[in-house]
Amino acid sequence: MVKGSEGHRNSEVGSFAMFVLRHRGMFKGSEGYRKYIAQVIMLNKAFGLLSEGIDNWGHVGGLIGGAAVSWLLSPTWKVESVSCNG
Repeated sequence: MVKGSEGHRNSEVGSFAMFVLRHRGMFKGSEGYRKYIAQVIMLNKAFGLLSEGIDNWGHVGGLIGGAAVSWLLSPTWKVESVSCNG
């Protein structure tokens, strides 16, 4: 039986991971975000492997799907320096 709630959670994690990777130079502490994302992915995988009735392909599909949608649809931000001194 597939429960269905973990796929969308993993898609959110994949989307956030892609956002952080694409904009890693814009935010302080992005290294911490990347470590946190890796921990969440590993914990979800561990729970999926240790529990019965969990569809691990749903986890992987949600993660890849979220990352792909974020890569294709999210804007690419750039930092531009503006000088007030002319």
